[in-house]
Amino acid sequence: MLHMKTPNQRLTKSNRQRQKMLVQSHPRHSNIVLPLVASTTLLTLSFQGPAVAEKIGEFTGSGFLFKDNVEVMAVDDTEVEGVTLYLSDFQRNLVDKLKNDFFSDPSQTSVTCSITGPIRFKDPSKLKDKSGVEVFSERKSLNIFQDKTIRIRRLYDEKRNTLIYVAYSTRLSTASDDGGVTGGRYRTSVCALKLPDSAAPSLRTEP
Repeated sequence: MLHMKTPNQRLTKSNRQRQKMLVQSHPRHSNIVLPLVASTTLLTLSFQGPAVAEKIGEFTGSGFLFKDNVEVMAVDDTEVEGVTLYLSDFQRNLVDKLKNDFFSDPSQTSVTCSITGPIRFKDPSKLKDKSGVEVFSERKSLNIFQDKTIRIRRLYDEKRNTLIYVAYSTRLSTASDDGGVTGGRYRTSVCALKLPDSAAPSLRTEP
């Protein structure tokens, strides 16, 4: 009888092969690689939240031999049609990951926004919330004791008919764990988008 391997069985075999290669290449770091290789497939799911990120471009950044990567991602606001956000994101090189926290990247980003089509609000009532609405999140570490996540919230300035998008990070670590007060947890990036008068949402409460 012919037995076919399931996708999960093939994936498990692939992970075992990847684990063996990494340990042979970096024997000093085998204690780091062994328990974590099985989780590498989770990296492809790092972008999560109401909106989905699309990679627009990528280029090398800092580093002498093994360089970090800078990625540019596009995110469409799923609640406001016609608005697209653009994010810059860092990915550490393999050597740096092996030396430090393997499954952790810098938890900071820059955001800008653009009108890319006719503006339509799916639910204008959500704009009334002064705390805003989260439109995107990206987890930057698989360490449950850090829980570093980049988030983007949308707020609305009704008086000036302007959408504001704020990028910031949340985590469980303290300032000393993340490089002091200059760490990414204290950094924000803001984009303001003035809407056409014809696209101003109606926030009046129906009687």
